[in-house]
Amino acid sequence: PRSTLFPYTTLFRSPAVEEAFDGFYSKNGLIYPESERIFEEDPSRMMRFFLHSQRRNLRTSPEIRKLFKLNWDRIDDEFRRSRAIRDTFEEILQARGQVAHIFRRMHRVGFLGRYLPEFGQLTDLVQHEFFHRYSADEHTLRCIEILDSLILTEDPKKQLFKRIFQDTEDPVALYVALLMHDTGRAENVRHHEDASAILAEQVCRRLGYRGDRLRLIMFLVDHHLTFWKTSTTMDISDLQTIADFATAMKSTHWMEALHLFTYVDSNGTNDEAWNDWKASLMMQLHRRTAAYFQDRGKYRQEFTRPLAETKREVLEKVPAAWSDEVEAHFTTLPDRYFRHRGVSSIVRHVELFHRFFEKIGRTGNDSLVPVLGWEARPNEGYSLLEVAGWNRHHLLAKVAGALAARNLNILSADLYTRSDDLVLDIFRVCTATFNPVTSPREIERIEKLLEQEFGVGEKGADFRSLIENRVSPSILREEPPNFDIPQRVYLSNDDHETTTVLEIQAQDRIGLLYDLFTLLGNLDAEVLNARISTQAGAAIDRFYLVDSQTETKITGKDRLAEIEAKVSECLHLTRAE
Repeated sequence: PRSTLFPYTTLFRSPAVEEAFDGFYSKNGLIYPESERIFEEDPSRMMRFFLHSQRRNLRTSPEIRKLFKLNWDRIDDEFRRSRAIRDTFEEILQARGQVAHIFRRMHRVGFLGRYLPEFGQLTDLVQHEFFHRYSADEHTLRCIEILDSLILTEDPKKQLFKRIFQDTEDPVALYVALLMHDTGRAENVRHHEDASAILAEQVCRRLGYRGDRLRLIMFLVDHHLTFWKTSTTMDISDLQTIADFATAMKSTHWMEALHLFTYVDSNGTNDEAWNDWKASLMMQLHRRTAAYFQDRGKYRQEFTRPLAETKREVLEKVPAAWSDEVEAHFTTLPDRYFRHRGVSSIVRHVELFHRFFEKIGRTGNDSLVPVLGWEARPNEGYSLLEVAGWNRHHLLAKVAGALAARNLNILSADLYTRSDDLVLDIFRVCTATFNPVTSPREIERIEKLLEQEFGVGEKGADFRSLIENRVSPSILREEPPNFDIPQRVYLSNDDHETTTVLEIQAQDRIGLLYDLFTLLGNLDAEVLNARISTQAGAAIDRFYLVDSQTETKITGKDRLAEIEAKVSECLHLTRAE
């Protein structure tokens, strides 16, 4: 009798048939079933269909889509545990660079979520995190497309990731880890990575994965946020940060795989999640950890290098008349300044202070104005702004105010107070388009604002008014999103050995850092280091604080509660009763 599923002509080979194979045939670039019983006769053909499509570069015919739908119930536990079907699945995943479109086809015909029910729970799942622009299943498939695209890329910025992907001995582990990395979101738990790891282990056990493959999959899923969090929120110039990160990574090979994974995951999240600045942070973390793995003793020596040796090299690079200034630089700056800081940057800072000392020697009000040094770093998407001057009240807030008034963004800040009451503040800043600040006129405007603010007898700059008059928000500080950003304040003395850690997550706005730095200054909380991360309209910032009087951790429940309350108020938060 005539088939009710297919047109009569599809049941028979026609002169236009190009090839017949395994119960299928191809025609005009499409793959067709030779009968409506092929999956009933051999359910494993359902998996082999995708392998044939991949190898022959064939598209799915409407008849095949209908046939899959009619046979969904054949994808049962026995099917999922079949070794032959698993082997075919792995064959598909071995073709690095040619997997994403096959996963898309599996998903469209309802196969992927049934073969891997853990992934199937993500179908059309809305992710209630502000930085995710896609449903959970779409995000995962986009990640795999980004991974595949590396094979043919000629973009010089992507060559590291292309090399890591090409050198990966087991691409199956990468693809499976990507499929599983966000499955825990369907569990609706606070830390989805933990739930994802449990589900990934369940899948690996069912697929019979053991040894290196199992360990790599579990590592990538369990740590898929670790590289991003460490590079964007921690002080990666700190030896302990590198040592702790290396312990988590276990080997250079696994670290490189996670770096690739992080690149893919970030780019599959939203268009702003990856930029040159974040790429440079992750590259610094990569290189420092690789050096640590290569020779841990030598790397530790870099942090304990005798200052006399460094000082001698600095003296060789500056005029002999500056020897007293060099001596003061080495004796008055805190020890943490010299950790992992090269001779060239120390020389640059000595020169900056020399400029300031020259100003002090002149008469006039400008001797109270800090001096600024600028260095554009286009490959990393930012400019280095270094400030030297007297340790005046709210210096940090006022620099932040001047930058915000010109719609420039602070990416990070390292802040050092000398024992002779001078300060060195190091900022990494960028324009609204994630580029370094290179315009001489823009630099002049910022310096004029600070001259106006710090000059004796001058009417100070009204930063609040200037900030509120900004009418062109940057990419980083975009218009308020049309969804709620979870806002929170976290204050702890347990996260760092010598400082109190303040973390905030809030809707970003122009001048937010100016407000926060002003507030912290009023509360006698000195910021030693700030890591600023902004994406999808949200500020995710981490500040390392000490008491400005004792230069130690901020203690006392009442004091910490006051800081938390004031910061929450600044972020327009309502404290829970």
